[in-house]
Amino acid sequence: MAGELAGRRILLVLDNALNSAQVRPLLPGSASCAVMITSRRRLTGLNSAEVLSLDTLPPDDAVALFRAVAGPDRCEAEPTTVIEVVKLCGHLPLAISIAAARLRTRPQWTVFDLVERLADDHRRTRLLQSEDRGVTAAFSLSYQHLVDAEQRMFRLLGVHPGSDIDVFAAAALAGLTVDEAENLLDALCDMHLLIPHLPGRYRLHDLVRDFARASVEAEEPASQRSAALDRLLDYYLHVTQIATELDAPGRPSLGASPRYRPAAVPRLTKTSEIRSWVNAEHANLLAIARLAAQHRAGEAGWQLPRNVGSLLYENGQLSASLEVFRIALAACGPETPPVVKSACLLDVSLMHKVLGQYRLALDFLNQGTANAAHSGDRDGIARSLIHKADLSYLIGSFADAVTYATRSFEIYHDQADLWREAAALTVIMDALSRLGRHREAIDAADRAALPSTDSRTCGRPALF
Repeated sequence: MAGELAGRRILLVLDNALNSAQVRPLLPGSASCAVMITSRRRLTGLNSAEVLSLDTLPPDDAVALFRAVAGPDRCEAEPTTVIEVVKLCGHLPLAISIAAARLRTRPQWTVFDLVERLADDHRRTRLLQSEDRGVTAAFSLSYQHLVDAEQRMFRLLGVHPGSDIDVFAAAALAGLTVDEAENLLDALCDMHLLIPHLPGRYRLHDLVRDFARASVEAEEPASQRSAALDRLLDYYLHVTQIATELDAPGRPSLGASPRYRPAAVPRLTKTSEIRSWVNAEHANLLAIARLAAQHRAGEAGWQLPRNVGSLLYENGQLSASLEVFRIALAACGPETPPVVKSACLLDVSLMHKVLGQYRLALDFLNQGTANAAHSGDRDGIARSLIHKADLSYLIGSFADAVTYATRSFEIYHDQADLWREAAALTVIMDALSRLGRHREAIDAADRAALPSTDSRTCGRPALF
């Protein structure tokens, strides 16, 4: 090839190259020649090549393509709906072209009709197929060029319910070491089936995720899918327990330890690291909490959502925390231990209190108190009393606050729980002060200060 092109000015186009080895013998040695190579895979073995990775279309270009294929007249009355269509197509040119062609050939449809069909996860893939072309066929070509281990990793990514995944969760999902998982994830990135959008974090394009989910359903036995999901849930349970123990040290730990212990977890040794992890995983944590409640219904479906709710609260995401605590409560069934049901009722009550919804807070608090009393759960009774005292204080019932906090203090004193004794005394102090009983308030403050020898704060009582 080099001899034939010597001294000539040639642009050589090599389309759909499989790998670097396939094209290397075809490269001319003459400086007067240029080569354009297209490939589904990043050709990292061509050292002198200038690499250009094609992204999805920018929003304006995606809309322009849809309008050009569907016909401008079909789009004039529904401009915002056209934007929704191209979003559902993931801004992929092939998907947009097929969707627009379907609209053009169906004069009875509106753009909104197309959106309704594309919004259905089960119908979207079929709608984006047209005769001999379609997004599934395009993804299949890339998938077929993966080795077995890469195909398995890609399929299992379809089990993950969140918007993205880090290397630790991927390792747990596949039951691999972090290094093994990272190598496979990088290989999927090279095939443009996965997007490395942040250091150590990866995401699937929406339509690629649909393909991954279809692939895992079709090719992975149900037992293997279930095992992968169990590993993923146990990974998140393990990590959220580590984070919760550091973030909310006074919170009662309930439930068994995870059955699967991940090979490695993110570094979570200080509050700033926990905050960063929760922020990065926010959407995943909500999805994982819902999935845990469904997958482990009748067992401990409440455990992971409860951990997640605590972390979201400590992170200041109050509405999301309430949502997840409600998921944990709904996951409690007849077989759930009463101490757990009581704790979940109290969690929901406390979030309503924090959000200023005092009537709802009291309703759930009374249910939790009754549940704890019925089961003889003294710790649950004490926690209910201290929060009933705090709620009484917030609504101006200061005498009731003193009564409830005193009863809570007596239980914590019997249990030698010095930190919670101090928390109860703090409520007593505040309420006595508001009642004008300042000498008694000072005495309560002095008693609260004496046992506080650790680094935890004893201002207002902690949420948990």
